[in-house]
Amino acid sequence: MTISLYEPIICNRWTAVAACGLSTPGNLLLGDRGIPTTETLSPSTGPLFTCPVQLQDWQMYFLPGRIWEQEFTFSPTSEGILMGPGTNFLINRVTEGWDMPAVNTHDEQWPRRSGQIIGLDVSKGRSFNLELWIAPLTGNVPIFELLQTLATAFQVQGNTESPLWIKYPGFPPLAYMVRPRKRSFPIDITLSAASQSSPQLELVATLVPGFGPIQAFNLTFTTPPSGLTYPLTYPITYGLNTTSTTIVPQGNWPTYPFFTLIGPLTNPTLTVGESSVTLSTGTSPTLAAGQTATVDWHSRLALLTPQNIPLSVLPGASWEPMAPMQPCTVTLAGGTRDTGSATIYLPTGSYYT
Repeated sequence: MTISLYEPIICNRWTAVAACGLSTPGNLLLGDRGIPTTETLSPSTGPLFTCPVQLQDWQMYFLPGRIWEQEFTFSPTSEGILMGPGTNFLINRVTEGWDMPAVNTHDEQWPRRSGQIIGLDVSKGRSFNLELWIAPLTGNVPIFELLQTLATAFQVQGNTESPLWIKYPGFPPLAYMVRPRKRSFPIDITLSAASQSSPQLELVATLVPGFGPIQAFNLTFTTPPSGLTYPLTYPITYGLNTTSTTIVPQGNWPTYPFFTLIGPLTNPTLTVGESSVTLSTGTSPTLAAGQTATVDWHSRLALLTPQNIPLSVLPGASWEPMAPMQPCTVTLAGGTRDTGSATIYLPTGSYYT
């Protein structure tokens, strides 16, 4: 049995596989866009080969304006763009993506002597340079319409990062939170004569890791009692309504939670481990019944939705990430009469390169 792969693939280090439906020995068809070569599988000559189960194992999906709570999907919306085999947007090469990120070093030169004073090395962000090959392979879509689709998806996004989902054989789907920085459309004879184009994209991520499956947790206040219960114990204090849960972040890299809040909530306080953030609008309640807000722990931004009006964060807030595989208590506190809730979305932080 043979499998046709549209991108060049090096298989001589892989292990063989019944999952691909190959008989052993058999033939694995390799090649670049339909120009095949043949490689023979043999169980007697060292490591066997593994092929991707399907072409879609090599795809990328960019979904502008969305955030971590959106699960990975291969069903593109009008806002997103699917790239890779089986689409009109083939990926010829990705450079820098999984390279070691650039290092921001703080070494200082010794005055009047050789050598340096050792400083702290930290990683900068991550860059992705995508070389695409675009042609109307499916749906008979005109080439300039395909270029317009690409241009619409990859726009300047201000301070909003969007997930670039990457599927690669042997790895779980990972989302890198990126912003487009460059998009080039070369105009040449190939474009005019053959309706093909080789655009290049530059995407930049401020966070180093990729993010995998999303964990979701709910925090809901119990209905507060009505009235007072006698006899009363003095002094009488009016405390906070609180609810909490313990989360163990998955993965091997610190990760940042994302919250959605539903009112009524009065000056809600979110506590993640030792970090704490209190929100305010100067009104009571801060969120009326049915009103919603989002809190992004990484961008340190709280928004009243769907209007995206910034909420005030009271002084003293801290926004530390959650350590991987370490139990962490997350608490929502509000007014004594609050009956609102919060949903926590926590992506798996994974660092492979």
